[in-house]
Amino acid sequence: MITIFADHNGKIWVGTREGFVIYNPEKEIFDRNVSGYLRTFGIPSASILNIIWDADGSELIITADYKLFHYDTLTKVTTWLNSGKEDPLYSANRSIFGATKDNFGNIWVISTSGILELLDGKSFNVLYRDFTIHDSFQLDNLDFRLFVDKDNDLWVYATNSSQGLYFFNSKSRKFLHFATGSSVGKLSSNIIRGLEQDDTGIIWIGTDHGGMNLMNKKDFNVQYLVSNPYDERSLSQNTITTLYKDNVGIIWAGTFKKGVCYYHEDVIKFRLVKHQTSDPNNINYDDVNCFSEDEQGNLWIGTNGGGLIYYDRKTKDFKYFKHENNNPNSLSNDVIVCMYMDKVQKLWIGTYFGGLDYFNGKKFTHFRHNPDNLNSISDDRVWDIYEDTSGNLWIGTLGGGLDVYDRQSGIFNHFRVGDTNSITSDYISSITEDKNSNIWIGTAVGLDVYNEKTKKFRNFISSDNDPSSLSNNNINCVMVDSHQEIWVGTREGLNMFDPKTETFKVFKRNNGLPDNSIFSIIEDQNHNLWLGTTNGLSNLIITRKSDSISFTFKNYDESDGLQGKEFNKGAAFRTRKGELVFGGANGFNLFFPSEIKTNKTKPKIVFTDLQIFNNSIKVGEKINGRMILSKSIAETKKIVLKYHENVFSIE
Repeated sequence: MITIFADHNGKIWVGTREGFVIYNPEKEIFDRNVSGYLRTFGIPSASILNIIWDADGSELIITADYKLFHYDTLTKVTTWLNSGKEDPLYSANRSIFGATKDNFGNIWVISTSGILELLDGKSFNVLYRDFTIHDSFQLDNLDFRLFVDKDNDLWVYATNSSQGLYFFNSKSRKFLHFATGSSVGKLSSNIIRGLEQDDTGIIWIGTDHGGMNLMNKKDFNVQYLVSNPYDERSLSQNTITTLYKDNVGIIWAGTFKKGVCYYHEDVIKFRLVKHQTSDPNNINYDDVNCFSEDEQGNLWIGTNGGGLIYYDRKTKDFKYFKHENNNPNSLSNDVIVCMYMDKVQKLWIGTYFGGLDYFNGKKFTHFRHNPDNLNSISDDRVWDIYEDTSGNLWIGTLGGGLDVYDRQSGIFNHFRVGDTNSITSDYISSITEDKNSNIWIGTAVGLDVYNEKTKKFRNFISSDNDPSSLSNNNINCVMVDSHQEIWVGTREGLNMFDPKTETFKVFKRNNGLPDNSIFSIIEDQNHNLWLGTTNGLSNLIITRKSDSISFTFKNYDESDGLQGKEFNKGAAFRTRKGELVFGGANGFNLFFPSEIKTNKTKPKIVFTDLQIFNNSIKVGEKINGRMILSKSIAETKKIVLKYHENVFSIE
């Protein structure tokens, strides 16, 4: 198949190397008698090259046998535009290939030798004529294509030539030429196969062996999209044969040998950073546990076995820090569980069996558990780090309880299970602080709160007999939002704490969550929550009114561009600019919540097949002596079946 388009009657014209055939969607049959159908338009038997039509179907512009015809569907009058005019086309009796209508209803045509002309849409008189492309190519028999963008500017290219792309400014009447050697608007290939403009104004250019070129009309900068065999979300092939934008803004790209690809900003919502074998400059380790940020807005990335990674946001470079057996100043362990950037911009790093590290930009200082030193850190498995408003550093360990580090004395003060006025579990998962300087601690046995004024702990636990208690005692994360509401993520739901009643409101899958296991919670700049779960990412939209509060969940999965179905515990962060970062076993997603668009277009339901007793019914086919479908199921308004035809299905 070479080309495909539809006319005002809904007939589909399919161009093949053997000529055109016409598909009748009502009868679901192909008709090779193109000449007979053309005669209904008053057009002699001809080879159709192109058809354009008004949105209301009132007129057609048909390029046939390299001649131009205008057909008025209301008056049924056909006009041959190449002859008999007061100001005939310069290319009269020459070969016209491309034609299109501009935003004012006028008609652009171009001959196979590159002569460009603009016709008045009503009188069909020639308004403008240009020989720039003709003089540049000095060739004939070229398959020129024309495209008018939203600004009424014209784009011209020849599919059987390697001359690149021409841009014509409709106001200045000047051309720009873009090719692989251009200093501005540099293309990846000079062979252009298709062109479309997306809803944001970006020009999509499909090339032969050069992938997709995305050109910004403001400065003519070009972004290149190419096939990556290690990334299933990339183009399937770099040879594009055709482009099409549908009525909801999706860009479809046909490739030479690798099928059809499609893109829309609503389809892939989340930017993904992950290891790619084909790109040596990309991150080299995917399993990400935690994040932090320096004053320049660059990211520190803690991995689950790949050490510490520094990501320079400006240069897009990655710098790696790993444990070195013979270097006491190196990272203590390559499994990093948590990080915290303190008030003086020094990075604290919690590792798994490597204790606590402190990095000053030059070397790593280690704090390890020493059973002979009661003032050392209580355990080498550090699960969370938090600096409170007074500058105290709280460290949660996996089995050693809760520590508070005194940076002046270098002493770790301990809170252990069994001590007077202490925590209820030595397994600490999360630490945070509210506006009253109370410290909230997520543990394996409920939620502990350390009251800064009374210096005492209080515990909240789950109770099967109390529906207003915690949903589960195994806590993964705790977060205080901008309204000072306490949110607790457990393995059995999300909990919202009400300080007035000291009760919990519980959200689970039946409330809209994608899964009950909540691994991380982050608040965005619009005061909505984002939750990392074992089944994708969930956006909890909170609507507050004077007397009420309501909650709505929007859930996202791998098809939206997420790194995977499951996110790692605590692997969530918000940057100074308001970006959110979520990490998992397959890299991390980095995005602005405001840029996550939702496709609100209601899809049209189309019936494609009718089956009776599991047999598809064809148009015109007789069943039990009668015809059930006189036309396509998609065009049928009503179906009548006999009582014994009671096993049926519609697709």
